[in-house]
Parts: sequence; C-alpha cells; structure tokens
Amino acid sequence: MRIPLPVTKLWLGKLIGSIIGLLLTGHWLGVLLGLLLGHVYDQFSAFNQLTGGLFSLKNLWRKNRNHPLRGAFVETLFLVLGKLAKSDGRVSEAEISWTEGLIQRLHLSEPQRKQAIDYFNQGKDPSFNIEPLVREFARYAVPLGLNFIFMEILVQCARSDGALHPSEIELLRNVSQQLRVPQQRLEALLYRPHQTEQTQQKGNTTHHTHIQGNSIDDAYTLLGIDSKASRTEIKKAYRRLMGQHHPDKLVAKGLPEEMMAIAKEKTQEIQAAYDQICRARGFKS
Repeated sequence: MRIPLPVTKLWLGKLIGSIIGLLLTGHWLGVLLGLLLGHVYDQFSAFNQLTGGLFSLKNLWRKNRNHPLRGAFVETLFLVLGKLAKSDGRVSEAEISWTEGLIQRLHLSEPQRKQAIDYFNQGKDPSFNIEPLVREFARYAVPLGLNFIFMEILVQCARSDGALHPSEIELLRNVSQQLRVPQQRLEALLYRPHQTEQTQQKGNTTHHTHIQGNSIDDAYTLLGIDSKASRTEIKKAYRRLMGQHHPDKLVAKGLPEEMMAIAKEKTQEIQAAYDQICRARGFKS
C-alpha cells in the first residue's frame, strides 16, 4: 500500500524553524518559537498533500482557468450573436464586419476563430433555440455579474449597422430578462448616442478605435444617471460600473482572458465619462 504522506519530511519545517529562531534570537525561546512555526508548516504541508494540493497556487490557477464559464461565455456569446444578426431576416455586411472585428479584438487563435464562426453560423439557423442556452448560461453569469458585459456586447452588434430592427429589440429584451439585466439599463444601452468604430490598418494588424460622443449628456447616459444626480449618486454609479467591468475582477469571476480587451475598453469609457462629469461639476475625481 502506498503511503499518502511523505512522513520523512514532516520534521523539515521544525528543523528549519528552529535554526532560524536560534540565528535570529540566539536564545532558546527563539528555538521554541521556530519549532512551533515549523510544526504548523509541517501540518499544513501534510494536509495540502492529502487534499491533492488544494491550497497550492498552481492548483488555484488551474481551478480558475478551468472555470465552467471559460468556454460557456464565448460559446453562448457567438451563438446568440448569430441569432441576433439573423433576427431581422438577413445578416448585414456591417454585422459580419463587426463580428470579425470582435474576433480580432479578442485575439483568438485560428482554431478558436473557426470555432467562434461555427457558433455564429449555428446561431443563424432558424431552428436553433437560444432560450435553453441562455437560461443555463444565466445560472453562472448572473450571480457573478457577467450578464452586464454580455448584454453590452450584444447591443453593440445590434447597433453596428446603424439601425435597431424591432425583431432585434425583442430578442435583446428577451435575453436581458433571462439574464436579469434591469429594463432601464437595457434601454440606456439601446438608445444612448451611437458608438461608432473606426478601423485602421497598420501592416498586417487591424486596430479598432471606439469613438463615443463626448457631450456631458453622453457621459451621464453612459453612467446611467440623471444630469441632476448628486455627487454621491455619481460616485456610486461610477463605482458600481467599475466593479461590474473591471478586467481583473471579471477574469477572477470566470470571464475568458480573451475578453480582457473588451473589459478594458469599457472601463476606459466609464473612467472618461466619470472624469468629464467631475470636471463639469467642479468635483475632484
């Protein structure tokens, strides 16, 4: 029978701790303290090995990397994007271009790119029902707050051709209900000043520059608050949105690392809108 614990190493922490305690203090009390700390370390190491490295940094990283949302987010996103693009009867050139731009912004590898396109095409199929897919996705996304950035990407796609078709609005509202995105939040996304995208070619790299109307009204709309909002309300809205879109927080929650670029763009927009409002109102940001 294989012994699960390397018993020959359970004294190593005590030995090292005792030596360090003696060197630091030159007193037997330091030896005892080092012995005690070494014993705690030995017990922790033993427990960690019994649990298969439950508390190791490597294991925690793997757990985060293998989060169920890692694959589900991209899969669900492109399936729903396909359904959305086809909802008005035809997929426009602008929607195709926008989706290709999204794939580039995500820096997907060639296999990932092909998979995303397959999802998109599958979503376009009239017989494909996205409701069960979104409902299952919502179980993971809603508690973690990933529903907001998901909806914002969908709205960007719907608005990419410069018009919102009634069928697109209906689909977006149905998805937002399943993802528990407040109606007011969705309306603000749908009807705020249109965000355009310029594409610049530099060598073989495509750069996407997002241009948002820079009026103070646009800034208030982006933060989802009224122009008469108090300083406290402005700061609260800013902190809430930054908490929902901060890249590090989203990745920790399960957002694929490929989506980091999208999250960074959003936080830059939020920060710029907040700074603009603070300057206009004479607040210190």
